[in-house]
Amino acid sequence: MGCGDGFHLKLLKDFGQPGWTLEGIDLDERAVSSARINGLEVCHASIENAGLPVESYDLVFLIMTIEHVADPDKLLETIGGLLKPGGRLVVVTDNVGSLDFRIFHGRHWGGYHFPRHWCLFNKQSLTELATKAGLDASSVRTAMSPVNWVYSVRNLLVDWHAPRWLVNRFSLHSPVSLAAFTIIDSVLNLLGRGSILHAILRKPEAAR
Repeated sequence: MGCGDGFHLKLLKDFGQPGWTLEGIDLDERAVSSARINGLEVCHASIENAGLPVESYDLVFLIMTIEHVADPDKLLETIGGLLKPGGRLVVVTDNVGSLDFRIFHGRHWGGYHFPRHWCLFNKQSLTELATKAGLDASSVRTAMSPVNWVYSVRNLLVDWHAPRWLVNRFSLHSPVSLAAFTIIDSVLNLLGRGSILHAILRKPEAAR
């Protein structure tokens, strides 16, 4: 859900099991067109009004998507209805329980992505959201990512009117800053404080 141009679907198609049936859904017409050109089955719609068959899916991915929606409660309830009993939902999103959020949250945190990120989560709030939607949080852990660190420092430097050469040292095209923050966040992730949340939510076998 929110598959964009189908990057992750293509990975599943190329490296997954031959018997898998893969589908995507996205609101961006241009992204959907790009995915279809690559031979992927992608629906141009929202998941709430796409008319997908209930209790038909083994696995749904929300990769950097849930933070973009206005009503995550309704989204998870809808996905729960689409999953087979025992089916799983994998959620990947920014972590407001991270150290980078604690340092930069007042103004410069890279995970805000104004105005695109509407709802932000930590382990507790994502677990509570899952429970409210009738899903069991099989696993809610953190993962490593240098991206929000790099964006946060860059935002700070821009706000402080730092020289352009220094600002440019902190971008996704800068191997030095990416490498440095990869090391930092890898250590933090070992402590459960990585920049990204990775959750596996499971639909119960029996209806509650």
